[in-house]
Amino acid sequence: MNNLKKFINIVIITILLVGCSEHGEPIQFDKLGLDISHLEMMIKTTKSIKIVGGSGKYSIKTNDKMLSVQPLGNSLNITSLLTAGTTELDLTDENTKETVKITVKIIERLKKENLSQIEGAEEINIGMTLSIPGEEVSIGFPITLSPFRMSKYEVTNWEYAQFLTANRGITGLYKGEEVYYTKIDDEGELYKGDDIYIEQVGNVYRAKKGFEKHPMVHVTWFGAEAYAKWVGGRLPTEAEWEFSARGGKTAIDNGTFNQKYAGTDDDDKVKDYAWFNENSMETTGEGGISSQSTNEYDGKGSHPVGTKKPNELGLYDMTGNVMEWSNDWYQFQYPSGDFNPVGAVSGKARTISGGAWVSTKSTLSLKSRASMLSPKSTSSIIGFRVIYVKDIK
Repeated sequence: MNNLKKFINIVIITILLVGCSEHGEPIQFDKLGLDISHLEMMIKTTKSIKIVGGSGKYSIKTNDKMLSVQPLGNSLNITSLLTAGTTELDLTDENTKETVKITVKIIERLKKENLSQIEGAEEINIGMTLSIPGEEVSIGFPITLSPFRMSKYEVTNWEYAQFLTANRGITGLYKGEEVYYTKIDDEGELYKGDDIYIEQVGNVYRAKKGFEKHPMVHVTWFGAEAYAKWVGGRLPTEAEWEFSARGGKTAIDNGTFNQKYAGTDDDDKVKDYAWFNENSMETTGEGGISSQSTNEYDGKGSHPVGTKKPNELGLYDMTGNVMEWSNDWYQFQYPSGDFNPVGAVSGKARTISGGAWVSTKSTLSLKSRASMLSPKSTSSIIGFRVIYVKDIK
């Protein structure tokens, strides 16, 4: 009986002391909060957000059809599921009963409104034009292309960081061989230089603040190809890229297909359509964000995508800002075949097109042949965009 009384007394004392300090006063916890109140993420990706204050014991309420949430120390790991849309997450401190909310917007990997329909065309002539005193001579040849859809914008740092987080790293397999998707340092980790605009925080990759809408650079061809597959598309062939840059069937119909730049033939107006060496030090006016800055190019840099005028097909930055990977292996002659031509079956370099923020007008011109680079290499002036050849519902 005495033992039972002792046990009851211990239980009562324990209950009275729960939530009290060693002096018998209630424990004071810092006010509960989250480091952000609004989160955007793509389907099937994971983000980590920091819990500020609180007691360390929490309950979570959310839409379990859209989110999976796991507390991990002083952070929350939030994984988006297969449903796009906007939902809320409630985090409640079980000791203080405080509740904070975060709004989560889940975005489709493929946003149909960000695609331009490219109609197919027959017997169109593409290829470099040679300038000879007094005349220009085309060395292209007629081809036929099937229709497809192309991203209006170059892939951004924010979009690519979503992919790396979902991929759980910067490596992957290509035909059974491990490859890197980004520039790396001497230890094989993500490069941390001033001219790359994504960073790794724990298991999460994110765009550096202020550069979310800038085009992703220092991405290998393998990294561009893997992202394209992740969103359900592929990289354009050299022929598809050039046809689109020139304005496609729309430009053929209105007689502007052979103009120098994407969107214009006027040297004085190219600044309205492209970021290149004459204007890449300007700011965009968007939130006061200035261009990327590197010492190598006297402070010039890329700009947020879509801040210049588009071409006839509604495609932005097809000349300037950054050059773009295409699907083809490079070959000296233009891709062979008159129907949906592709590059060589193998090679040492992939084609890149479009000119960049360091380009002069002459190298920016669509009348200059595409360049090339090893698929393992990266550059601060090379990014990419994606096309879709299947029907999109």
